[in-house]
Amino acid sequence: MTRKSIGKMIDKVLLCFLSLLAILTGYSIYSVWSFGGVNQLVKTDAAIVLGAAV
Repeated sequence: MTRKSIGKMIDKVLLCFLSLLAILTGYSIYSVWSFGGVNQLVKTDAAIVLGAAV
């Protein structure tokens, strides 16, 4: 392998890594953003009392 081909290989690996990082960052941002619209309030007939063992 020549120096030029090694440099190109490093460039490709770096490009793949940065692309993967951008995709994962975008997915994380979308996941957090879309979770904001989810309503998780559930009606219940039970109450949880913490610290009642005193």
